[in-house]
Amino acid sequence: MIAHIFAFEHFEEIILSIRIFTAVVTSLNVLLLYRVTKNRYGNNVGIIASLLFLMSFVVMRYGGRFNLEPFALLFILLSIYFINRRPMVSALSAGTSFAVRTTSLVYIPFYILYQIRLRKYSSLLSLIPVLLTLSWIYYAKLISMGCSPFEYNLDFISRGLDFILINLLQGWAEFAIAYPLAFFGFLYSLRSERNKDIFILTLPMILALSGVYGFLLNGAFERYTMIPLAMMCITAGKPIAEFMDKHGMKMKHLLAFLIAHLLVLNAGVLLISETGANSIYDFGFWYDVEVVNILNEKASNEFVVGTPHGAFVNAEWKYAERRISEAIALDPDWLVTFKAWVEVKPNDKLEIYEVGPYILIHSHPRGFIDEFVEAKDFGFNKLRG
Repeated sequence: MIAHIFAFEHFEEIILSIRIFTAVVTSLNVLLLYRVTKNRYGNNVGIIASLLFLMSFVVMRYGGRFNLEPFALLFILLSIYFINRRPMVSALSAGTSFAVRTTSLVYIPFYILYQIRLRKYSSLLSLIPVLLTLSWIYYAKLISMGCSPFEYNLDFISRGLDFILINLLQGWAEFAIAYPLAFFGFLYSLRSERNKDIFILTLPMILALSGVYGFLLNGAFERYTMIPLAMMCITAGKPIAEFMDKHGMKMKHLLAFLIAHLLVLNAGVLLISETGANSIYDFGFWYDVEVVNILNEKASNEFVVGTPHGAFVNAEWKYAERRISEAIALDPDWLVTFKAWVEVKPNDKLEIYEVGPYILIHSHPRGFIDEFVEAKDFGFNKLRG
C-alpha cells in the first residue's frame, strides 16, 4: 500500500525513507528491550540483553528493511514496558501488534491472562484493535477471494508430518547456531522461579515460531526470528551476566564474541547462498534501482511477474518470487527473478538483462517465456532446498 501511494518516479526516495523509518523503529526496540530488562534485572543485564539483540544476524540483515517484524515487536515491547505504568496504553499496544503482524495474535490471549491474574481488566481493550483487524482481514478476503494470512501460514500442514518434524529440528538447530548466547541463555533462564511471570508473555511468541510457515520453509536466518529472539533476550541476559561475573569477563569480551560470531556468519553467507548474496546484509540497493529503471524504460503497460520491482513500474504486476513454475506458466511479457532460479534455453526470441543477482527475461512479442524458460531446483541457501 505504501509503495503505491506515491508517484512511481520517486521510488528510490520512498524505499530509502521506509528503510530509515524501519531502522529507527529497530533502534527503539533495542532501547525498549534494554529498559524492560533493566527494570527486572538491573542495568548490566539490560545492556547485555540489548547487545545480544542488536548484534544479531536478523537485526543486522532485516533491521533496516521494510519488514513488519520490527513494527510488531515495537508494540509488543511497549505493551510489556507500560504493563504496570499505563495499563490502557499497554493493552492497546498489545492489540495493535496483531494489526501490524498477524503472528502476534498468539501473544494477545496470554497478555490478557497475565493481566487478569492481577485483576487488571483494562487488558480487554487489546481486543479492540484485534477485532478491527480481523474484520479487515475478512473484508479483504471477500473482495480478493485470496488466502487470508492464517490460511497461507497453515499451508505447511499439507506438506506432511515428515516435512514438519525435519524442518523443525533443522530450524531450531540453525537458531542455536545463529543466536547461541540468546538461545542457551534463555534455556538456562527456564530454571529460575523468578521468571515464571514474564514467561507468560514471552514463551508463547517463542514457541509459536515452530508454527510459522516461513520458519519451517526458510529456517532461522530469516526475519521471522526477530520477535522470538527479542523475547528470549529478556531473560537470557541474566544467566549470561552471572556467567561473565563468575569468570571475570567484561563487556568488551562479550562484544568481541558477538563481533567474531557475526564475522563467522558472514563467511557462512558467502558459502551457502544460492542467490549470490555477498554478505549478511545481502545485495546492494543499487541493483534494485537498476532493475526498476530497466522496467520503467522498457516494460510500460506490459505484464511483469516475479520480484517486487514491478510494483514501482507503470505496468500490470504479479508477485511470484519463489513460485517460479507458476510465474512461467503465466507466460508474461517480463519475468524478473534470481539468475540462480531459472534456466533459459538457447533461443532468439527472448531479451535477457542481468543485474547483479537478478535476471530480467523479456518476451516480445509475448508468448515465449513458457517455451524457453525452466525453473531450477532452487532455494535461498544450500541448507534449504
